[in-house]
Formats: sequence, C-alpha cells, structure tokens
Amino acid sequence: PDNCRWATSQTQNNNRRDSRRGEAFGETKTMQEWSRDPRCLVPTKAFLYRVHVGWSLLDALTTPSGQRRQTAHPCPS
Repeated sequence: PDNCRWATSQTQNNNRRDSRRGEAFGETKTMQEWSRDPRCLVPTKAFLYRVHVGWSLLDALTTPSGQRRQTAHPCPS
C-alpha cells in the first residue's frame, strides 16, 4: 500500500504516544533523541537521570558531568 513505509525500531519508539518530549534550542524532541543530540554534553544515563530528578532540559543537556549547577537557595555555611 502507498501509506505503508519501513521504519526502524528507534523511529517507531520515538513515535509512541508515551514518549516524553521536551523543547530546547527551539526544537522539540523525545528524551532519547535529545540524549543522542551532539549538544548533549553528558552520557545518556546522566542526562535521563537529571531530567527525572527535575533539572530543566537545558541544564540537563548543557551542564558537563562533574559540575554542579547553581541552586536558587545555597546552603548557609
């Protein structure tokens, strides 16, 4: 049929209804697509963990591993 095409499992997984999407740099992609994007400065597991614990998508993508991001309320010394 004309409305049928071959798609890799990676493409099929990105097209699932429950794939989590996020917007950064003016683009919307799934979390897996963002983890493979060359602008993502950390390994996939670190990126996904950061998003899971509440980091903003941009911070999760652009803060290199081993660096802590600035918190809004630093602990008093």
